[in-house]
Amino acid sequence: MKNRLLFIVVTIFLSGLIQAKTLKVGVYSAYPHIFAVNEEITGPAINYIEEALNQAGLKYEFKMIPIKRGLKQLENDKLDLLIGLAKTQERQDRFSFIKTPVAISSPCLITKKSNTLSKKQVLGLGGELLIPGQFITDKRVKELLKKFKIASVHDRKPLKAMMSILTFKEDVYGYFQLCDENFFDHYDFRTIPLFGLKTYYYIGHSRALNPVIVQKVNKALKDLNTKGSDYSYYFKKFSSE
Repeated sequence: MKNRLLFIVVTIFLSGLIQAKTLKVGVYSAYPHIFAVNEEITGPAINYIEEALNQAGLKYEFKMIPIKRGLKQLENDKLDLLIGLAKTQERQDRFSFIKTPVAISSPCLITKKSNTLSKKQVLGLGGELLIPGQFITDKRVKELLKKFKIASVHDRKPLKAMMSILTFKEDVYGYFQLCDENFFDHYDFRTIPLFGLKTYYYIGHSRALNPVIVQKVNKALKDLNTKGSDYSYYFKKFSSE
């Protein structure tokens, strides 16, 4: 009986510590997913992570930080979480990851439904290509799109701005990283996947972080994704409001 009572007391005490702790959540500038406006950190990725952390019942504060410095601080336990990391062996040797991914990158081109050219024909002809405020860093993508003249669309709602331009201009293409077959159906556009492979992005966490907090965050992400409120949902909502 005493052991059981002690277990309950310790559980309540630890629960109180978890709820009282304010997580230090690192984010890096990755327009149009995460960016700052008048020193306010915003973007669809922020909305998505906020919802997950709120559902987990956790306190938190965001800190905008260059990614290299963020990786170092995560490794040294100066950050609790760092958002939007691809897994590599080198990173897994330095810190840990929440199991559920926060985003899946599957690059594609966007064009009008009336465009019936094959992917090979489109890539061979090239043309004007709009990017919603993001730079292409993947060497494979750069090579495939080498015949395109790239123009970056900068706007608080970059995807909405890009869609508006594509609607009224002929023979203009768009490029997007987070793509699935149904992503642009409500815009009545055709998507052309560039690769069959996908890149998964996760939340990195300090190895000193309480395992209960790690479990809470993972469960919240899984619950959101199961309900259809994954990152793609938040991106579309943020971009179309």
